[in-house]
Amino acid sequence: MGLPIGMDIEGKPLLQAFENLPKPNYIDSWEEIEGDCGMHPVDIQRDPIAEQAAMNQLIELGYIEKPDERLNFR
Repeated sequence: MGLPIGMDIEGKPLLQAFENLPKPNYIDSWEEIEGDCGMHPVDIQRDPIAEQAAMNQLIELGYIEKPDERLNFR
């Protein structure tokens, strides 16, 4: 998603999950970055209402099955 990885976090990025291996950028710590929480800039944030509408359309067209109601990831 283009955000740098904090060197002070535990674990490592799951780069093998990508078809085209991204080259990660690193920073010492997100604790040193000004702002509320290191969110993506407004111009690349996603609209949850538009995403839900797109998901509903894919379900209606039969491309995907409706997710189990118990799996609410919001």
